[in-house]
Amino acid sequence: MTRLASEIEILTEKHLGMTAARVLLYNNYDLTEGSILLFLFDTASSSPFAVLKLSRNRPVLAREYENLQCVHKVCPGLAAAPLFFDQTREFFVLCTAPIAANRLSSYRAKSRKLKLVTRQLAELHTTLRSQSGAATIKSDDYLKPFSGLYDTPLPASVADYYNELAAKHAQSLLQFPLPEISQHGDLYFDNILARGQRIYFLDWEDFGDIKLPGYDLFSLVFDVCNLENGETRLLRRSIDFIAANTVGYFRQLEIPADIVDAIMSYTLVQQYHRSWTLGRTSQEAFATRLVAVAENEQLFKLIARAYRAKR
Repeated sequence: MTRLASEIEILTEKHLGMTAARVLLYNNYDLTEGSILLFLFDTASSSPFAVLKLSRNRPVLAREYENLQCVHKVCPGLAAAPLFFDQTREFFVLCTAPIAANRLSSYRAKSRKLKLVTRQLAELHTTLRSQSGAATIKSDDYLKPFSGLYDTPLPASVADYYNELAAKHAQSLLQFPLPEISQHGDLYFDNILARGQRIYFLDWEDFGDIKLPGYDLFSLVFDVCNLENGETRLLRRSIDFIAANTVGYFRQLEIPADIVDAIMSYTLVQQYHRSWTLGRTSQEAFATRLVAVAENEQLFKLIARAYRAKR
């Protein structure tokens, strides 16, 4: 650690003209990808002057740096400002400016901020849409994750059901070609910080992998629908509120309500894939997550019903 501290000191002096008086380390490892966060402080402040993300995976970290540069040009207040990308002997290093905000920890906090988050998403996606030209979602891009369901240990009836839905929605998408709009791709409330009326999104390494408009929004709705928090009753009372925000988002992007079902189904299938990835070390863990996905699907259907009533 002493050698790493010395290398970090050289990098920050080289790029920022500063060195840290103290460092707060946060272990950010999970099942899918690992990184370490370092918060750098000088002697005169209780707030960090920079945040370093260290990883041995160069392509992932380099891509996040490029994505942050892109997003910061489009919506500079939505993401941390990228400061530099470099490397030590052992790690690749992404340095960003700090964000003075907090995570939304409770269901109530998430639901209170959903309208604000939705508005920020719509503004970002509207800007990205204006820059994407005439490119539209191809049927193969839409159908790919559905066929992939057969690669997970799901009942065949589940995969069959979703593939039938996919074929039906693919026809609708041919009649109304959806524009490509790069999505954050991993937008859950753990990746959102808030302070007052300001919203910030974290972890941009998956930006652009999915370009289906609305995917980010429904990822958030899925997160709010997470029944593992035991707040189903609160959620059901909030369905009209969630649906109203959904209506506003798609109206701003000028996407017909009938296409929303296709985006919902796509999002749910991606959640099945995510559940398999996160639970791959334990069939029991995967089965537990699938229960939540299935229950959330019922709530998605209620939200879709309320959405159609409000349009």
